[in-house]
Amino acid sequence: MARAYSHDRRVRVLDAVGAGLSRRAAALRYRVGIATVIRWAAHATRTGETRAQRQGRPPGSKLDEHEAFLFALIVEKDEPKDRAATSRLPRCRSACVPSASSRSDWARCGGSSPAGQSRGKKSAHATEQDRPDVAQAREAWFAAQPDLDPERLIFIAETGLSTRMAHLRGRCARGQRLRSGIPHGHWLTTTFVAGLRLSGMSAPMVLDGPMTRDWFLA
Repeated sequence: MARAYSHDRRVRVLDAVGAGLSRRAAALRYRVGIATVIRWAAHATRTGETRAQRQGRPPGSKLDEHEAFLFALIVEKDEPKDRAATSRLPRCRSACVPSASSRSDWARCGGSSPAGQSRGKKSAHATEQDRPDVAQAREAWFAAQPDLDPERLIFIAETGLSTRMAHLRGRCARGQRLRSGIPHGHWLTTTFVAGLRLSGMSAPMVLDGPMTRDWFLA
């Protein structure tokens, strides 16, 4: 999503149009889209306002009246799935969409409350971990870790660098365009992989490209 123009630039453009400069010339002078200048000028003529209208969602939520009901669901189901939660709302099924329970509406209802509930990031894990055989194997693995010899452990570590990681922001004199050359459209990746032992690094290798199955086996 493009960043909004500053209020200062908007005022300067409108002042230039008000002083007799054409909308196209003002757009070229201040490096603004022609359609944007036309829209700004029309809004200023119609309302007399030079400040942009408020963007984003209006304050409040259509789930506010169901706050107690939603908190009960959170306690009962450990934050149920979006579609299941909205389908059980008693009076606002036609006004609510499933995604509403995963955006700011849930965040508002999941804020501070007498029950002490709060909105937080999930610690997701693979559903296979809940299978009895997988859970038993994981418990055996954790239980056997103290018996492992640290001198024999080797951890494979990988990192990389890509030319598309070039900085997209910078500083320059006010009113000037910041130009910088980057290899746009011709991305190059360099990968570094090594074994980490208790005694230090071993078998370092640099790859001219991303990690693949063949390189990993090598």
